[in-house]
Amino acid sequence: MQLRSATLSDLKELSELCYRSKASWGYDEAFMLSCEQELTFQPQDLEQSLISIAIDQGKFVGVAQIAAILPLNDQAPVRGIELLKLFIDPAMFQKGVGRALFQWAVSSSQLLNAESLFIIADPYASDFYEKMGANHVGHILSETMADRWLPFFMYPLKKPL
Repeated sequence: MQLRSATLSDLKELSELCYRSKASWGYDEAFMLSCEQELTFQPQDLEQSLISIAIDQGKFVGVAQIAAILPLNDQAPVRGIELLKLFIDPAMFQKGVGRALFQWAVSSSQLLNAESLFIIADPYASDFYEKMGANHVGHILSETMADRWLPFFMYPLKKPL
């Protein structure tokens, strides 16, 4: 398995991977339609975030996206990075793809001198983030569906050596 940065020509296939991964948890069609926008990569994502693709035998098997949480002013350093997406092809669950992409997100965040990696997770992914060492710090109301609360995690970052 290798990791590489996403390109414009990858975005459609990556969006399909996100949708397929989310659907694997048994969500109904109405819910999946409500998530379609947040699961879809846009060209501006390549300018406003970092996107890494996991590739195995020439096939996209996972994707992760991170973006800086903007400081309050131009003088303030980046304090945090948000993990916007981390999706794995369902056939590759439990095969180290998620761990590799999470480690990419952590090391990339450290290189940006962020202090924390923030994660708003799907409830089905909570165990994974806890295994990765993220701290569950509460819940956040979903922007997609009313009355749906999502687990919120914080992963403290150490500066790179």
